[in-house]
Amino acid sequence: MINVVFISVRQAVVPGDLLGRVGSAQRFVTWGALPIGALLGGWLAEVSTLRVPYLVAAGIVAVTAAFSGADSSTPNPTTIH
Repeated sequence: MINVVFISVRQAVVPGDLLGRVGSAQRFVTWGALPIGALLGGWLAEVSTLRVPYLVAAGIVAVTAAFSGADSSTPNPTTIH
């Protein structure tokens, strides 16, 4: 479900002639981060307990959520045309 939101916002914000490039850059970064996160999570579980990677991930999600809405000057993507 969240992918639908990401793609909809991207299509509303990015000019049509750049959609392919922006989409491929986003996919490159997100898919490239997956093995790095898996390695770090596995290493963290190895040197500590299995609970620690989940707590670290929850902290990262909480910090990201706290800062994602911090800039109220960003225009609403649905009003950009």
